[in-house]
Amino acid sequence: MTDSNMVTQTFSATTNASGVASITVPLASSVYAVKAEFAGNDYYLGSATAADTLVTVQATGAKVTGGGWTSISTGRTSFGFNVIPEATGFMGQFQLRAKADKAKFHGNTAISLVVSGNTATWTGGGKWNGTAGYTFQVSVVDNGASGGKKGDTIKVVIKNPSGTVVFTTGSTPVALRGGNITIH
Repeated sequence: MTDSNMVTQTFSATTNASGVASITVPLASSVYAVKAEFAGNDYYLGSATAADTLVTVQATGAKVTGGGWTSISTGRTSFGFNVIPEATGFMGQFQLRAKADKAKFHGNTAISLVVSGNTATWTGGGKWNGTAGYTFQVSVVDNGASGGKKGDTIKVVIKNPSGTVVFTTGSTPVALRGGNITIH
């Protein structure tokens, strides 16, 4: 198998008593050229596909994107994010600026994502004011297009490496003052 970056990988499967060989391989979303081969054995000649088969793998499940700002007791909080489930895990980012841009968080990993209807919650890790080892949890509600009568909401909790909360938007979700959240 060769991926879109021209990286080739080989996978092997054992033929069962019915002459069927199969293998399951988790793949990230991309386009792959797949070739099947049988080396042959004491009873059967070897064979191979004449041409590669192109396989397109799409991202699994719902993705969540958004950006905007809200106002909490410590002042304006701006954010932007995306989280996309892949066959091999998640990809995404979460950025937050708070307290007159003196507090900055950049989450560069997504660990989990749970989507139910118009609600999504995910966790990950990143850097708080440039220091690595922090974790975050974000919960959002997508109440429709921006400018609607019912606004989207967000709840953010960021913890330091010892598990102490260093930032939160509060105990309950807060309405966006500007921006939009979309669960695709």
